[in-house]
Amino acid sequence: MFETSTYQILIPFLVGLAAAATSWHGRTFWNPSSLVIVWWGFWLWIATFSLTGVYAPSEKCIFTVFVFLVGIVASTLLERRPSTGMPIVGAFDLKSDSYYRLLRRAFPWIGVMAGLIVVPAFARGVYGFLTYGRELRAYAFTGPEQVSFIFKSAILESLYFTVSGPLLLLLLLFGMAVYLRTDRIWELIIAIVFNLMDAIMRLGRVNIYMICLFLIIGFALMVGPNGFFSGKRAKKLIFAGAMLIVLATVIIGIGVARNDKIVQDSRDHFDVFVIDYHTIGFALFDSELKDPDSELNKKLTYGRLAAGGLETVFTFVIRRFDRSYNSPANLNTVRMAEYKVVGEKRVGEGEPGPKKFNAFYTIIYSLYSDGRFVGLILGGLALGWAMARANRIWKEVGSFEALVWIFFLVSICIFGIFVSTLEMTRTWFVGGVLGFAHLVSAAQNRSRELEGPDLPEAPTKIVLSNKSADEITVFVTGATGFVGGRLCRILSERKGWNVIGSGRSEPSAELAPYLSSFIKTDLSKSPVMSGVLQNVGVVIHLASRVHNMSDSGQESLRKYREANVIATRSLAKQAAATGVRRLVFVSTIKVNGDKTTRLPFTGADAPKPIDAYSLSKLEAEKELMVIAQETGLEVVILRPPLVYGPGVRANFLSLMRWAAKGLPLPLGSVKNRRSLLYIDNLCEALAVAAVSPAAKNKIFTVSDDGALSTMDLIDKLSSSLGAPSRVWPFPVAALKGMAAVLGLRPKILRLVESLEADNSQFKRETGWRPVNSTDEGLRETAKWYLEQPR
Repeated sequence: MFETSTYQILIPFLVGLAAAATSWHGRTFWNPSSLVIVWWGFWLWIATFSLTGVYAPSEKCIFTVFVFLVGIVASTLLERRPSTGMPIVGAFDLKSDSYYRLLRRAFPWIGVMAGLIVVPAFARGVYGFLTYGRELRAYAFTGPEQVSFIFKSAILESLYFTVSGPLLLLLLLFGMAVYLRTDRIWELIIAIVFNLMDAIMRLGRVNIYMICLFLIIGFALMVGPNGFFSGKRAKKLIFAGAMLIVLATVIIGIGVARNDKIVQDSRDHFDVFVIDYHTIGFALFDSELKDPDSELNKKLTYGRLAAGGLETVFTFVIRRFDRSYNSPANLNTVRMAEYKVVGEKRVGEGEPGPKKFNAFYTIIYSLYSDGRFVGLILGGLALGWAMARANRIWKEVGSFEALVWIFFLVSICIFGIFVSTLEMTRTWFVGGVLGFAHLVSAAQNRSRELEGPDLPEAPTKIVLSNKSADEITVFVTGATGFVGGRLCRILSERKGWNVIGSGRSEPSAELAPYLSSFIKTDLSKSPVMSGVLQNVGVVIHLASRVHNMSDSGQESLRKYREANVIATRSLAKQAAATGVRRLVFVSTIKVNGDKTTRLPFTGADAPKPIDAYSLSKLEAEKELMVIAQETGLEVVILRPPLVYGPGVRANFLSLMRWAAKGLPLPLGSVKNRRSLLYIDNLCEALAVAAVSPAAKNKIFTVSDDGALSTMDLIDKLSSSLGAPSRVWPFPVAALKGMAAVLGLRPKILRLVESLEADNSQFKRETGWRPVNSTDEGLRETAKWYLEQPR
């Protein structure tokens, strides 16, 4: 249909579109699907130039590759959070600390087994090289008719490769994940050393190449809040650079050791080890496509070739009873050993004549043999969806298991350009080990309740006044915080309300007069409040580990659970045990999700937590509802959106600073709707929730009346601050794209997407009304800001 030169233009264009689409889904280019698509597209494009005499792939070959890539793109774009609202369902272990501990305990055993297998073979290989020199490979790796110098028998040789491959890959997967997640380096060093021993023993480069790609792609995937660029950047970069130099030196040394003479022309090395090795798979596959009598065209294997590595395991057993039995993957291995003409030798490549290659059959071969284009689509769909799901969980929750699976899945796709990784026993064995670890850790999580840290018997109580409780005594946690301080003041000014506060720091001189007593304590570390809760009627629980956009990962999730789930559960149980009538819990609108599309969120909507913070809040809500059912404690849960007012901090304060300076903002094209909640309105809502009979054991979303676009918010802030509003139009899609490239996508999305909360149910059932309009609240906030010293 097209000339080769047309494909040289068309391929980069189509690959760019595909990578842009998967980048949009992954919120950055540095996601597994985009990297795999660019990897395959780049080498397919290079293959069309026939730089080393290898025939350019035919139109049908190019089409089959793109069918596979379309499957990856489609499933990546279709991957969404499950309707249950949980970030994962049955795919990855959300409580990744359990999965990490499990693999952490298994690592020494895997390392010992690998050492017992690899070290003796390495020693024999070194001795063999000193004895035979460059002829080592001929004596070390043999067929059934010969005896291996290293292994002494074909059976032992086969067992070595069957066992060592999975063990070495497991070590490398775990070592890379641990290093990039926790900065622990020894697991990675052990994995690299054992893989280097195996490579040197074989006088081969595959293991070294695998380490190099894992380092490069691993660091690329770690761009963002959970990874490389959020940690010790310089230290990791120096280590990776030094390791790549060492590995490159070893690769060159092995190349020299395997040749009859030292190759002085670096171009020859580049042509063979870079261009040919990455493009020859397309030529070999194409030669099979063009031959009507090839095994590829004559037979359909109906999934047995793609699952060949799994079937090969059973073949060992079945052949003990039926010697004629063989798996398609084993038979294909024999065909892969046959050399095929794939091009013409160029000048400098030896004697003129045909260029022959073998063994480099890609993953496309297996999928096409199994089901033609249907097989390619299904294979791409499965791999693309799994990579996208793992990447989502890694970015949103920081699951260690998701990180391990990212490396595993990317290795399947990346090395699939050289060899059909699905036909390898190693692939299925490693996948089985990782899956088994998931089942074990999931079972451990189900059988073990969340446990808090060791706690002291009681906190320190500081008596500030002798106010008596005529009608109601309220215990406010987080009393020294932004909302807590204001709430204590508003509640104490109500007739007959007695307020006890708690916090991690001493109350300020301004707050102290509004409290009858104060308990200095960190609820996440010492949530023993039984003595304090005597005679308390209502607990308003504000204390929590607050949301931070840079907070993510396994350790962060553990801290969120410790502060927001464990402490809340402990407080609620003690409240119920001491006779507290009601507990009011301040959750977050992000339990519902991170954006609205049509209707505002309500308390009855299915939860869709989007990060560790909102997930911990949802888990706390569930704990409270269970306790309410078991003990009779009344629970009221409020989910507010962004709270603002005098004393506000974080992103809202940053926006005020920007508006006060009159700096330009490219948000004029944003037509979103976002709900806000003025601090006094929230405090009044909490007071109503504390006493309203209609609120018992219910979940409400609360907010100011109405919603504002980001542009309207900036205009109103600028007006209240006496500054010019400089908002200029800029395409929202381009703004999102730039944010993804700069790693600012989460922050930009908060400015351009809608997030509305419906307060009608709370108003209707309790009679609450916002005491201040949004305009009034913004004016009071701006007034406070202008009064602050700068």
